[in-house]
Amino acid sequence: MAAGFTCEIVKVDVDADFSKEQLAELFINNACLVPVKQLSVSKKTIVILENLEKASLFDLLGDFLTPLENRGSENPCTFQKANGVPDAYYFHENCFLMGTIAKSRLQGSDLLVQQHFRWVQLRWDGEPIHGLLQRFLRRKVINKFRGKVPPPWDPVCKIIDWILAVWHQLNSCLSRLGAPEALIGPKHFFSCPVEPGHGQITVKWLSKLWNTVIAPRVQEAILSRASVKRPSALGQTAAKKNPSQGQQAVVKAALSILLNKAVLHGCPLPRTDLDRYIADFKGGNFPLAMVSSYKNCNKKRGENASWRKVSTSPRKKSGHSSSQSWNKQEANTEGKACYFGPQKTC
Repeated sequence: MAAGFTCEIVKVDVDADFSKEQLAELFINNACLVPVKQLSVSKKTIVILENLEKASLFDLLGDFLTPLENRGSENPCTFQKANGVPDAYYFHENCFLMGTIAKSRLQGSDLLVQQHFRWVQLRWDGEPIHGLLQRFLRRKVINKFRGKVPPPWDPVCKIIDWILAVWHQLNSCLSRLGAPEALIGPKHFFSCPVEPGHGQITVKWLSKLWNTVIAPRVQEAILSRASVKRPSALGQTAAKKNPSQGQQAVVKAALSILLNKAVLHGCPLPRTDLDRYIADFKGGNFPLAMVSSYKNCNKKRGENASWRKVSTSPRKKSGHSSSQSWNKQEANTEGKACYFGPQKTC
């Protein structure tokens, strides 16, 4: 049998303010970058940079590409630490760099970084993402029932099946709308409450997730596509911060459609109970008939034409049955991310 090795795993949540100097400091503190005056270390370290879509790959990683591919004390490079002091370092052979990024494609200078790493795409309609949420929530239910699996008709099972269906239908709709950047991964649904006899708690939790995560992503995706044909980055920024009346109507209509097709449909709560919570969802009270009143306001074709014509439909269609999720190991899942590491070390 193949034997592994013990190592230290360092995870970093990247944001827009994370600089290459901070990354250099991280490499130095974890003995990935070794001073040229020091002998190589035997310590094995894996650095995982998460949420790289929030930063510029080239600005963050560009200076590290050559040293990563040419390791050893014979290939030193000068790096400036966060305190501004430069020094000569080299990468040793026992450090590995990985990362996650929620982007379907790279553009501009980031393409120069792409060729230096090995990429693995994790589609929302395939394993290992496929089935992850169901397995996680199923385990929560079993723990709640002290090791026993409740029957499929139990209200708790119906609520969990509904959440699984919401996740699947939501990403299916977003894929058909051509908004892969708005797809939702499974981790946001891991916090789904399992409360027997209190289905309304799950609905309230979902409304909070909708308002804080899902709706903002959908809005950003729509406004980003609406500003694609604007001549300058300043125009794109202005479009996102100050959307036109027509763009606002498109956002509200999209949220209303997604809410009705992916969220409200199939909810096991009585309609009278569900109606009390609809207003808590952003876009829940928007009448779709109002879209026509803005139809002629949007004279710039680029504002919403690209939103409709782009299609990234999943390669295969799969349905969701409430009885299947408790009798079979199959599930509908999604989530999109890319993992990468230096090609020389993979």
